[in-house]
Amino acid sequence: MQGNRYDAVLAHMLLAGFVGRVAAATASEGQVAYVCHAFGFYPARRMHIRAAYRLWEVGLSLLTDSIVVLNEHDWDYVRCSRFAFRNVDKYKLRSVGVDGSKLLEEIGGTDPAAKKTELGLARDARVVTFVGRFIKEKGILRFLRIAEDFPADESVHFVIVGDGPLRDEVVRGVGHLKVQGRVHVLGWREDVPQILAMSDVVCLPSENEGSSVVLQEAMVCGAAIVASRVPGCVDVIEHGETGLLVELENIGGYVNGIRSLLENEGLAASLKESARRVARSTFDCSVVAPEWARTIERIAERKKHSTKTLRVLKCIRSVAGRTGTGRFS
Repeated sequence: MQGNRYDAVLAHMLLAGFVGRVAAATASEGQVAYVCHAFGFYPARRMHIRAAYRLWEVGLSLLTDSIVVLNEHDWDYVRCSRFAFRNVDKYKLRSVGVDGSKLLEEIGGTDPAAKKTELGLARDARVVTFVGRFIKEKGILRFLRIAEDFPADESVHFVIVGDGPLRDEVVRGVGHLKVQGRVHVLGWREDVPQILAMSDVVCLPSENEGSSVVLQEAMVCGAAIVASRVPGCVDVIEHGETGLLVELENIGGYVNGIRSLLENEGLAASLKESARRVARSTFDCSVVAPEWARTIERIAERKKHSTKTLRVLKCIRSVAGRTGTGRFS
């Protein structure tokens, strides 16, 4: 960063947002922007964890010139916080964008029945799919509870796509389910668009999202959606119009929502059509990319604000460099 003297450095995600902002602030004269995927103090987290993350962001906001957020929960925070991001330029964008044309190209002429056969399912199976990283926040363990509580129906199968730290726990959990023969852990896949197109319902019971890309891709690919009523999902899905939203821990609500979409073809078709239309007009890269381009130009052109915190960090870096003990030297 020192050598290249970037006009702007955009840091993204929690850990990268921390490292990137600290590194850019201490090594660069350019703009330091935080592209917030989602703040770590979302409502489902315990109070002490939320408090810790709020303190984290108050401190890091002193190193930040601009912030970009993707949902209303985070936007309300950066606008209304009394302590964080007070001198920071604020931008709200709707999504990181999905490439609808590429997704439709990858789907091609996918035959849902043939795809089910390829995955070892019956051609007439009705499929409920989870796609995401195997971490608590994405709701993978909650998805297993939904499958367990689903009424006995041999035609309904639950497909899990993804990988992550909880993989072993997920595999063990599936082994203990009374419906284990109808729950399929596919792991990491390269054919996700085809699986989404094959699915009757995509279920995402996550605790929090920035602006869920999986839901936006499912909208393009033509799957009906049941998701949790949490930040990041409510910004993508309008309940009763483009999908169904359920309170986070209401397992029965997810089950009923999935059943209603499987049993009411008219409702499912209506939601799918509305979802495709919104995905094209709101979340497609052709719409979102120009907004990002304009925002990045504004970030790079902004007059950098100088803070005492930045000056202190530069002094620390200078001292560490002279002593030869610093990691920034």
